[in-house]
Amino acid sequence: MESRREVDSLEKQLKDKNDSDGGEAAEALKREHEEVVEVFESRLERLQRENEKLQKDLTARVELELRFEKREARMEKNIKESCGRDIECVQRELSAKLDKVTPALRDLQDARRAKAHVTQIDANLNFIRLHKKGEITDFDAEVEMLLEKAAREIGVADPHGSNITAPMSSDDTSLGVDQVSGETTTVGDEAGEPTPEKTTDATSI
Repeated sequence: MESRREVDSLEKQLKDKNDSDGGEAAEALKREHEEVVEVFESRLERLQRENEKLQKDLTARVELELRFEKREARMEKNIKESCGRDIECVQRELSAKLDKVTPALRDLQDARRAKAHVTQIDANLNFIRLHKKGEITDFDAEVEMLLEKAAREIGVADPHGSNITAPMSSDDTSLGVDQVSGETTTVGDEAGEPTPEKTTDATSI
């Protein structure tokens, strides 16, 4: 009987000890679990804050890039419009100047053409005068000299051929010596005396 009581007492002590050890272990596990949860919750909060900050930064950057793109598009549009207006203005100015210059160029061409005719006539008359006075000893050399002189006066590089006479329009008429005003020409000391026959254009020799 005594032994039974001792056994029961020992079992009771063992159970109490197991219960006590189990409770302490459970408490330790609970505390460890709570600590881990706190760590993870803290880390989660930190990650959430970082994520929110990154989202704000990204949104701000996107908005900034959009503003830059809109500004660039505006500037490009303004530049194109401004350049277009400038080009149109320059084109109008050039057109107006061309309208003014074109008649002047035609007048200048007419003046040069007339000067070329007059210079050729002067050369022909000078040749005739020298021929009548008997001062021409070398006919070909004299013609060459007169052609070169006429070419220098009208700025023609090649005195030979048709370069002496400026290009004539369809309404121009030849101004050779024998056709000036339809009259015979008298020059120099023999002025007033009729010329018995037609004179010859020096350039046709």
